[in-house]
Amino acid sequence: MFHSLSTGVLTVAVAAALGLALTLSSGLAAIAVLIVIELSAYALGVFVGSILLRYPAFGNLIGNIVGFSLLAIAGVTTPLGLLPRAVQTIALGLPLSHDLLSLREVLGAGDPGVFLPLVAQELLIAAAYAALAAISIALFL
Repeated sequence: MFHSLSTGVLTVAVAAALGLALTLSSGLAAIAVLIVIELSAYALGVFVGSILLRYPAFGNLIGNIVGFSLLAIAGVTTPLGLLPRAVQTIALGLPLSHDLLSLREVLGAGDPGVFLPLVAQELLIAAAYAALAAISIALFL
């Protein structure tokens, strides 16, 4: 988690050095959003890992499929609004989508009325995946 968080902070710092208008409050908000991204992605990873405890031979394959699928549909490479509605619905049930939207808002207009509900939704998704992971691990044990 530290590696990803430090990479995100470094990316925002480089963007600011290249001309991104960044204030102290938007910088701190961006770091907070990056932390929520880490938590939600970690919760999904623990959930997927809890399922893969039953099928260890598929760990790398499934991990790569989940990771690359998340990057493909969550708005990292293609804006979420350009994807088909069904794909958007799936993406909004996974970590990353809400936080990418909120990070873009924090670094753009910075309207708390827009980005705070998105961060709250991402925290709920993280909590849901963490709960599913706990249930899955308990069933496995």
